[in-house]
Amino acid sequence: MMMSMYSAVSGLRSQQTKLNVIGNNIANINTVGYKSQKVGFSDLLSQNIGSASAGSGNRGGTNAKQIGLGTQVSSIEMVMKPGSTQYTGSDTDVALGGEGLFVVQGGGSGKYQYTRAGNFGVDTVGNLVVNGLKVCGYDYNPTTKKYGTDVSALNLFANGKYTLASTTTTKASLQGNLDNSKSVAGNPAIVTNSLTVYDSLGASHDVTLTFTNTPGSNNWTATASPASVSITGGGAITFDANGKMTSTTTLGLSMTLTNGATTPLPVNVDMSGIYGYASSTGTSTIKLADIDGYAAGTLQNFAIGADGVITGSYSNGQKQPLGMLAVATFGNTAGLEKIGDNLYVPSVNSGAISYQQPGTGQASKLTTGALEMSNVDLANEFSEMMITQRAYQANSKIITTSDTLMETLINMSR
Repeated sequence: MMMSMYSAVSGLRSQQTKLNVIGNNIANINTVGYKSQKVGFSDLLSQNIGSASAGSGNRGGTNAKQIGLGTQVSSIEMVMKPGSTQYTGSDTDVALGGEGLFVVQGGGSGKYQYTRAGNFGVDTVGNLVVNGLKVCGYDYNPTTKKYGTDVSALNLFANGKYTLASTTTTKASLQGNLDNSKSVAGNPAIVTNSLTVYDSLGASHDVTLTFTNTPGSNNWTATASPASVSITGGGAITFDANGKMTSTTTLGLSMTLTNGATTPLPVNVDMSGIYGYASSTGTSTIKLADIDGYAAGTLQNFAIGADGVITGSYSNGQKQPLGMLAVATFGNTAGLEKIGDNLYVPSVNSGAISYQQPGTGQASKLTTGALEMSNVDLANEFSEMMITQRAYQANSKIITTSDTLMETLINMSR
């Protein structure tokens, strides 16, 4: 009877542990990226009251006679399957749908910690953060236009990324058609187009190009205004009988500046996309196809792509990479240890660690504008809770039954 009571006590303890795990799972039903846990049991030592015997002669063999001494918690495993993806619409929210964890710093246990939570933000000094921890990845160098090779904390303002330096305009390209079919003596065809160019200080200057036809021919002349802009080579433009340009396809502009910027400002205008065809309306159309150069700008916001690249949007309309997230994968992800705050750290059983760009190797791509929710199955937790409750009641019943038998035995001795 004492053995049955001790077995039942071990059962109570084990079921209480399982109930604790169930309670924690349910408490984290809305925790971003939370991974549920499950409890495994194993029996304790068994008392042998009879050994096994082999058969001999006319007698068969017998099995051992053993009485178990209770149960114990053999494992508390993490269920690493992905949780459901919840759309948030925020450009800074990302979710991992498969293997891997985000790398963070500042959790107070080792150099790096790891999390599945992707509700990122930026602090006042430019650190990419999640729950107050620095998010790590590969830094971007605006000067070399390359990413770093080592994982480190990402700062979106460092290395001149908060202010995007201006660039000087050096080239532009025009497309369109110059039709001289309606021009007559004394009334040449005239077409204008405007460009905005930027000097070495990032200051903008408006330039107007005027194309004037020599009536009765496919010859045109390009002029520029204001007076500070000159055209090299005279600006002569000619077409053959098939409407193809026979003169140089590059129009050289030179602008004299007086604002302290580098002068003159040379701009090469590619005109290979301009033709001299007759149109049904007899009108000419020239449009700007491309131009480089822009004013300085400051970082306004940022977004994270499915490949982990963080792209900044600037006040001058330009965009630039700011960094790239790193994803850590492990040989045995379930072997990681929890340390609170949605964080995990490696253990001796988590296996080798590898840092990768999202979508490469074993690391999954990111779902942008969404978060991975808890993978707790509420229906399953309720079912397990009821089973655990009944198991706890059954073990307690063993104790009360054994106590009744002991009481009967004691009363017999009176």
